[in-house]
Amino acid sequence: MRFRRRAAAGSPDRSAPTLIGVDDLTTPKWAKVMEEVGGSSAAQLFRGAPAALRVLVSLAWRTSPRLTLLAAAVELIAGCATAFGLLATAQVLTQLLEQGPTPQRVLAALPALALVMGSYAARGLLDSAVGAVQAVLAPRVEQRA
Repeated sequence: MRFRRRAAAGSPDRSAPTLIGVDDLTTPKWAKVMEEVGGSSAAQLFRGAPAALRVLVSLAWRTSPRLTLLAAAVELIAGCATAFGLLATAQVLTQLLEQGPTPQRVLAALPALALVMGSYAARGLLDSAVGAVQAVLAPRVEQRA
């Protein structure tokens, strides 16, 4: 690495090296957005979040459209699995809290309990899939940035 030495007023200063060509560098757009968000209040953070998200998504899209779509699709499906699990949980609670003998209520709730377990198992698998896609996409986005 080459260094250029700065000269102080009249005498050379050998303790302060600077990189050649640093003056030509500009701050990338994503870094400017992140700097603004880092020093913001909560209200400013919420107003600036769409801009930061837009920059990050466009960077991911330019890096790999296929992986970006795959990550979005798996996230969407995982969200649907969570919603389905919550609806099934409500059904379980409805059946357990109805009038009647306890053994019959528990037996009536078993199919809904199976749906709850299945939806959360699917959510776990989908979370793993999201992690795998992001593990491939994130280094590529960082390298492109």
